[in-house]
Amino acid sequence: MSKLTSFPILSALIGVLFLLSSFWIEMPGPSAVRSSLVGGLILAFSSALSYGKSGWGSIFHWISLICSVWFIMFPIVYSLDFILTAAYMLLAITSVMLNYYAMEHEEE
Repeated sequence: MSKLTSFPILSALIGVLFLLSSFWIEMPGPSAVRSSLVGGLILAFSSALSYGKSGWGSIFHWISLICSVWFIMFPIVYSLDFILTAAYMLLAITSVMLNYYAMEHEEE
């Protein structure tokens, strides 16, 4: 197994950060808290389940990628302040890139 297939574990850790961030920061409302909890949970589990897999056929990579894209939009939808928006977007873009990289490079 190569390094490429272990990248989703980093994405799973980012999902755990999103999951826990609803307790660490003050969210603008209960819907933002629920969205962060559910999205972080989905990202963490789908990324962890994609460990050891590569290629475009992995459904867990697709779920992680879509969830990561949601977290790019999350701070804009819920009007978080600038620092939180930057942190959410940086982590979400990192997660998108990790999942895309693992999907793009097929294991031989």
